[in-house]
Amino acid sequence: MSTFGDRFDESAVPRLKAYLGDVADYYPVASATASTVTVIFNEYVGAIDEKSRAIFTIASADVASPRRGDRFVITGGQFTTEEWTVIDIRGDESGTFELRCD
Repeated sequence: MSTFGDRFDESAVPRLKAYLGDVADYYPVASATASTVTVIFNEYVGAIDEKSRAIFTIASADVASPRRGDRFVITGGQFTTEEWTVIDIRGDESGTFELRCD
């Protein structure tokens, strides 16, 4: 189970999205059509691999099947405008996915 899933159950996800979430435009690699989703920033992992990588959590209700190569753009919130590309995905029992992104 993920760090996020260890601390929160599925009922907490909507509250966490409202409190910690940033609105993003999500672009699946298989489609040119974007959707608006809420992503929750978890942590930077750049110290591990010397790249500007971060881990985000996204609800499976927002994106049912994230894939490597998907990308999302966050405008505002705790970020200015940042684009992230999904490089790894891990699902958990809380109804979320952890996305490791460049």
